[in-house]
Amino acid sequence: MKVNIANFSFTSPRFKLLIAAISAIILLIVTANTLASKEVTLTIDGQSRRIITKAGKVSDLLIEKKVKVSSHDEVKPTAGSLLFSGAKVRVRHAKRVVLDVNGKRRKVWVIAGKVGRAVEELGIDTSADIKLHPKSEVKIASGMTIKIKLLNRWIEKIQTDVAFGTDRQDDSSLAKGSTRVAKAGKLGVKETVIEHVMAGRQEIEKIVRSDKIVSAPVNELVKVGTRVPRATVASAPPAPSRGGRSMVMAASAYAAYTGGAGGRTATGTGVYKGIVAVDPRVISLGTKLYIDGYGPAIAADTGGAIKGNRIDLGFATAGEAYQFGRQTVNVRVLD
Repeated sequence: MKVNIANFSFTSPRFKLLIAAISAIILLIVTANTLASKEVTLTIDGQSRRIITKAGKVSDLLIEKKVKVSSHDEVKPTAGSLLFSGAKVRVRHAKRVVLDVNGKRRKVWVIAGKVGRAVEELGIDTSADIKLHPKSEVKIASGMTIKIKLLNRWIEKIQTDVAFGTDRQDDSSLAKGSTRVAKAGKLGVKETVIEHVMAGRQEIEKIVRSDKIVSAPVNELVKVGTRVPRATVASAPPAPSRGGRSMVMAASAYAAYTGGAGGRTATGTGVYKGIVAVDPRVISLGTKLYIDGYGPAIAADTGGAIKGNRIDLGFATAGEAYQFGRQTVNVRVLD
């Protein structure tokens, strides 16, 4: 049987009869559902159980099982929904917590079971640059404080000088004790990159992202004098002065840094021609001499083998010393 709705008007007896029939059918369904026993699943804060009930609506079931709910809690399906066999009813009770955002606190209700979900529930994007305490996976407890720091970051680059060192190099062209800067040093540069993490106006973290030498220092070069001024050996006449004495002595020869000799004499002079080594018990140090075949000299050095009537003649080079070898010489004391 087809019913053409066009044949009805909102005020016609036929329309009123149709509405009454529909209402009767709905009432019959609701009544049958209310009177019939049905099996439903009730989950409260994650704890589930199966229940046989004759409750017709979700709200009736909650009353029947003495489940208290408030306007802050979540009930699914809604309290006014009809119950049918196999229905799943879930209740999640809200918890009141303290929300602290950059130091500003307020009390809020949350339904989520963990901190991260609760923050999202409050409309805060957890993928944004925030710092959350407690951590996202911590379970929500009534009265707990959730701290959220909305962060901003900025990068600072700091450049500092790196000191240079000094390289020293001997220079025989400079007098001993004197120095000269042959090459100026150059400071290096170290760059430190720091990330500052801010929560509002408060810096909560400082992270050193890099710390490296971007320009290496260059050492200065200093020349150090090693030249020792020669002692003045007075020229003497070939013949001794009046009152002088003469001695025939066994003579050997030496030069600086040869045959175990050093570069300095016992009196601090260098080793060169005109400097001779003597036995101070025979000839006092500092005595001016004239040596036949050698020339004027000064007694300025000693030696382990120079004892008694022996003398060691200084030369500028080892070749000259070897050429002299060993000889017997006449030594004249000039003073």
